[in-house]
Amino acid sequence: MMHLNPAIAQPAYETMNYASSVDHLTVGLGHPSINTDFSWLIQANHSSGHWSKALSFQPFSVLAQYLSACMVPTKRVFHFDSIGGWIRESVDAFRSFWKALFSSFVSESKGDAMPVVIAIANQKGGVGKTTTAINLGAALAELGRRTLLVDLDPQSALSGAMGLDSDNLQKTIYDVLVDSRVPIQDIVQSSRPNLDIVPSNIDLAAAELELISAIGRERILKEALDTIVDQYDYVLIDAPPSLGLLTINALTASDQVIIPLQCEYLALRGMRFLLDTIEKVKTKLNPQLEIRGILGTMYNARTLHAQEVIGEIRSLFGSKVFDVVVKSSIRFAEAPLAHQPILEYDPKHDGAKAYRQLAEVIVNGEKKS
Repeated sequence: MMHLNPAIAQPAYETMNYASSVDHLTVGLGHPSINTDFSWLIQANHSSGHWSKALSFQPFSVLAQYLSACMVPTKRVFHFDSIGGWIRESVDAFRSFWKALFSSFVSESKGDAMPVVIAIANQKGGVGKTTTAINLGAALAELGRRTLLVDLDPQSALSGAMGLDSDNLQKTIYDVLVDSRVPIQDIVQSSRPNLDIVPSNIDLAAAELELISAIGRERILKEALDTIVDQYDYVLIDAPPSLGLLTINALTASDQVIIPLQCEYLALRGMRFLLDTIEKVKTKLNPQLEIRGILGTMYNARTLHAQEVIGEIRSLFGSKVFDVVVKSSIRFAEAPLAHQPILEYDPKHDGAKAYRQLAEVIVNGEKKS
């Protein structure tokens, strides 16, 4: 492992700009101890599905030498320049740079990428967000992935379904959001092997009003999760059925979004509002955010309506739609009463199989099964 000289490898960054939707990475670094005006250029160009590297750098570029030994699969451009004033929000920007840079590095033990934060979001209620968060989380844990479930819904359905008496907990995610002195680690509850929960309760309903005047209110959840995210392979955020500040926090904190979509016409109608919100968050708050996939839920293959809706969804969104479809079943209503994911309540049920398939898709890094 290469050890970097701190005097050279940690330059004072002064300006940062980035743009998305390009297939190369450019990094220019300036160091205050160097009197001459120079930069180090590092480019990684995508060719035939593999990343090749074109490097041009001065002898002092230890970082460039280090990167030259690495594959750099990213679709972001980050440019650091030694000209200009000190950047604002430099800490958050610096974290974003490194997260994008190393997001696809694979661990030798499991073949996993860096921690992935996924928001389960849809402003329409009753479409299977909480069911998806619980059962996808359980399926990932079953695969040996360390998974954290974040209950960001004031109804606290996720917390209750997993057996937590959230109304009697001293602290929940509400306390973390409104009081920066409360570390999120203090409220994490261990549920099962490889599966932890950040609980919620009805107090969270007041959070949006209390945070309305907070500086950087859209990033509060992200800042809290940044302190523990490295302990997990996946973090799943169960967003509330709204497009308010809590959902904005969930999207800002996430790398990806999974959209559970009930196979009914009215559920499909509201999609454009959610997509507009995701695009705004991506533009203004979180350039790395992407839609991981749209998951058809509550599918009843016996009805022509459900077949037409799932066909329309695939026609509109193409490869963004998972091949996995979760069928409607009373078992999904029964499992929370037993405080179990359906994978435990009825392991051979079609719903359990569907979420196991979805977990495989998420781990394997493919849109479709």
